[in-house]
Amino acid sequence: MLINFDERTFSAVIRAGDSRRFQIDLKKDRDSIIKKAIDTAATGFPFFGPINISKIKNRDCSSLSDYSQTLILRFVSKFLSHRFRVDIKNRDRTVRSVIEALTDSTPMYILRRDISSFYESIPIEQLKIKVARSAYMPSVIKQFIEVYFQTFCLGSTQGLPRGISLSPVLAELAMEDFDKAVRGLQGVYRYFRYSDDILIFSFKSPEEIEHELLSLLPAGMHFNKAKEDRIDVDCKEKADQQKTDFEYLGYKYIFSNLAIGKMHRIVKVEIAEKKILKIKTRIFCALKAYAKDRKFSLLHMRLRFLAGNFTVLRHGASSIKTSKDVKSGIYYNYKLCGTYKGGDLIQYEGAELKALDAFYNSLLKNTTGMRVSLSASQLTQLRAISFFKGFSLKYSEKFDAIEVTEIKKVWRNV
Repeated sequence: MLINFDERTFSAVIRAGDSRRFQIDLKKDRDSIIKKAIDTAATGFPFFGPINISKIKNRDCSSLSDYSQTLILRFVSKFLSHRFRVDIKNRDRTVRSVIEALTDSTPMYILRRDISSFYESIPIEQLKIKVARSAYMPSVIKQFIEVYFQTFCLGSTQGLPRGISLSPVLAELAMEDFDKAVRGLQGVYRYFRYSDDILIFSFKSPEEIEHELLSLLPAGMHFNKAKEDRIDVDCKEKADQQKTDFEYLGYKYIFSNLAIGKMHRIVKVEIAEKKILKIKTRIFCALKAYAKDRKFSLLHMRLRFLAGNFTVLRHGASSIKTSKDVKSGIYYNYKLCGTYKGGDLIQYEGAELKALDAFYNSLLKNTTGMRVSLSASQLTQLRAISFFKGFSLKYSEKFDAIEVTEIKKVWRNV
């Protein structure tokens, strides 16, 4: 198979925000930038680099300074994904399937597992063989994958770099046999894995499944015991039923453990408690930053960002055809919250967001402890911000990429 590195090849992997991130002007210099990428791909190189390493949530995260090499890696990732039919998980689709599984009123057993240091423990030797032996793999693609391994995995038998576009596709390839084996275990009728986060539904008591999981996990990988959970949904008497819950992919699922009859189980879905805690921490960070810099407009913008919804404006790349805008924010990040029956949303009360509003307003009443001084007019502006209204009314804000960078500075690792 022949690969042509041309204008169309690299235009398809340009992303919004690249101009700002790589300090280039894609609107003005697009043709010369793509020509450089074509020349770089044709010439080849022994290593990717220079490499920037930054700490995100206490994990090393890699990025490349060279934009041409970044585009090449994105294309290789896209090609590999199509070649191996890699299923890069969709969070919303996965959550909907979890809700559907929970509404089934039959007895079930739920296992939660989390793989420790997921990317850092991916075994790579078998992965290299799998890619190298693949039929219809162009030699130039194999060459760039070899350079990837030489650059990021030299002398190591485990671990893929976080932050590099090829890593998620390779990680999914490495876990393919594990996923297939778990789905084939006796008793397992629903299986979800989103990166390192695993959720299993079984119709039989899962002691055997728990043991099998350990033996199926690729060599060198381990489960995080602090994040293990098992929920038995098998109560036979209404008088004995209890509410139970677990968190998965940013949501908290609340339901009864009663498992009788043919009626659908009612499932309440809320924002996960750890996500609410993260928002509270970011509110604190924003107020503390204001106590130092006294930039009220920036404080106001940060709190609107937390409580609202937005689409980052495409700065400096208006001539580039890209996929439709992806909206984000308090509603779009957690739009599947609500009460479900038979898989259908019947209502949303927003109790956790109303409680968050109460917490937020209590902070505004007692800012002296953080040495935050606000005028009556400023307090009025801040009190108009509501997390519940941001969700229920889908309040939309506009921020450009530079503003988003400034907003996020105070909570980069929160």
